[in-house]
Amino acid sequence: MQNRPDEQIIKFLKKRHILSLCVSCDAKLLDLDELAFKNAGLCAPNPAQNIITHTNSCFYAYCEDLNALIIASSPRSAHIQIALQNPKICLNIALDTKIIGYIQGIQARADFFALSSLNQNSQKLCARAYFVRYPYAISLNPTLYILKLTWLKYTNNALKNKLIWQNII
Repeated sequence: MQNRPDEQIIKFLKKRHILSLCVSCDAKLLDLDELAFKNAGLCAPNPAQNIITHTNSCFYAYCEDLNALIIASSPRSAHIQIALQNPKICLNIALDTKIIGYIQGIQARADFFALSSLNQNSQKLCARAYFVRYPYAISLNPTLYILKLTWLKYTNNALKNKLIWQNII
């Protein structure tokens, strides 16, 4: 992999399993009458505010070969529909602790893709990464999505450092 993140970052990504996904798009691109948006507490925005924002927590697997995070979700969910309209997303992965010296986490930006939009080899790599991590999910036949990392900041208070990585094309 070209422009590989630091090993500390890769180790952290492999160890954790839940991310918080943040998405937004122009409200005009969505059918806000759909049940997924009502269940997410999203309705027609104030006319002065035409941007819809939403967040969701997802299990993920890290695909080191593509430097991407793989999630599974329903194509009808609000966060997936929004991300498909605006594939520039943000995410956060954090170690749950109250001890300041132990705080670790990643803030990141990524490009969002449906697995089906990738070439066959990349699809296999991503599916394998996800199903090795979550073998019970195979029977659920989930729809997989890719979060191709473009920028991230890793904080590790125990080591008193912050590492910033950016994909350079």
